[in-house]
Amino acid sequence: MTDGNINVPPELPPTRRKAEGKFHHGDLPGALLAAASALIAERRSAEFSLRAVAERVGVSHTAAYRHFASKRDLLAELACRGFERLHREMLADRARAEAPEAALRLMGMNYVSFALAEPGAYRIMFHVDLCATGAHPALEKAAYDGFAEMVSVIAEGQAAGQFRQDRRPEELATALWSAQHGYTSLLLDGQIAEGELPPGIPGFTIAPPADRALMVQMMLAGLKEPNA
Repeated sequence: MTDGNINVPPELPPTRRKAEGKFHHGDLPGALLAAASALIAERRSAEFSLRAVAERVGVSHTAAYRHFASKRDLLAELACRGFERLHREMLADRARAEAPEAALRLMGMNYVSFALAEPGAYRIMFHVDLCATGAHPALEKAAYDGFAEMVSVIAEGQAAGQFRQDRRPEELATALWSAQHGYTSLLLDGQIAEGELPPGIPGFTIAPPADRALMVQMMLAGLKEPNA
């Protein structure tokens, strides 16, 4: 329209701005998994609802349910992806190592690094309710693949005469995995601490010192012949 000699453009409708923090990109399942992992890491538990995960991403809970039928399914997928990544890292460690013992040393050190980098996924990977029901076969396979990789490395070392022969490789792998899992869980929970302790005499308020290299060394020592 015209006001004297000045051209005034027609009034435009107000621009609608997307709510800050809303989900914009296309990988909603990935965003929900990342949000769940962050919540687990922060709370040190999975005691939250799928609605809470959706709210963290910035979508409705109905949008989340389009991808995951339940929170259990979401957690199972998070655990599955965690095991798959861990297995890939184990394969890479094995490919870099020249001998079975060196491969297990790398696996032990990087197992802890993986958990520290992915605390949310790690805490849910060993949740018994997810694997025990048989409802998530992909998770069960992913969990077994990592263990089978360790069994294979130990069997290779036994065949080469490097490791003890009085135990099946599955038993030895169970012992190794239990040791590194226990160490890692204590570290994540702050019950032990890597690095130098503060000055003074450690008391109950200070976590005992921990050294993952020492832990791995002691693990590998258990693979040698008892009388060696």
